[in-house]
Amino acid sequence: MRRLDVLPAFFRRSYFRKYVLVLAVLVASMVGVGLYTQQVVGDELTAEKHAELQTIAELEAANLDEWVATNRQRARMLSEHRGLQADDPDSVDRTLLREHGRLPNDVYAVHYVDLETGDIVRSTAGQMETKSLDDVDLSWQRGELAFTRSTDVAVSEVYRNGGLQLVAFASPIPGTDRAVMLITDATQHAKSFRRPVEGSHTQVVREDGTVLFDRYGKNVLTTYRDGDAAPGLDAAAAAEGGGVVERAADASVVAYAPVTGTDWVVLVQAPRENVFALLTEVRNDLFILIGTAVAGFVVMGLTLGRSTVVSLRRL
Repeated sequence: MRRLDVLPAFFRRSYFRKYVLVLAVLVASMVGVGLYTQQVVGDELTAEKHAELQTIAELEAANLDEWVATNRQRARMLSEHRGLQADDPDSVDRTLLREHGRLPNDVYAVHYVDLETGDIVRSTAGQMETKSLDDVDLSWQRGELAFTRSTDVAVSEVYRNGGLQLVAFASPIPGTDRAVMLITDATQHAKSFRRPVEGSHTQVVREDGTVLFDRYGKNVLTTYRDGDAAPGLDAAAAAEGGGVVERAADASVVAYAPVTGTDWVVLVQAPRENVFALLTEVRNDLFILIGTAVAGFVVMGLTLGRSTVVSLRRL
């Protein structure tokens, strides 16, 4: 009995109080283990969901990098076509129309451009003929449309023309003062972005905050989040690779990944409640399980305990 001397007199005077104390310790231990398990499971699911979104962002960045590389190659190969090297307008027209028909749907048009004047001499988009590159307000990633080698390809910034959001890829035609220019539809490519979570939205944003690719064309060339705090974009500018941040302002999770060789960043954004829907469900189930177990343990313990104490008192 000396071992029980450490207990306050209040508990030592009653078997039932001792039993309740033991029961309380066991219940507290059960709750503690349950909460710890819930925390561990929550952390694991959070890390898993963050990794999934980051993987999607990195895949989209890789796909965009491949899209740019593929269009650069198409422009370079088309510039080497004999039909464009001949000083024959009819041959140029036939070549442009035939080759455009072989290209994917996101290639909006193919221009044949005079590099000295900037005039669009021929085009598969008839309304563009006789116009100048200055008329469409084109700017180039390298600052100007200039080539040092015949294999060079210039890539434009995203621009808007005729209600479309476009990117141009220009390559010089060897032996001439002309260039071929592939005009691609940026919004068409953006429509292929994955939607990993209900309510998710993927955008490609330049480091200065300008939206470049968005499945909703009206958002292109606007300021990302209208200039509001953008922790995802800020984190991407400070990091070398991809990552995930949680944006408290609108309870969103944002995964980011840079596009190689550019100042573009892929941002995959989704409502936090949708991202962690499974986590919320698991936590609720665990709370119910813990609560049911504790309630059952208490009811059974008190019932058996009271009868046991009565029996001991009769001895």
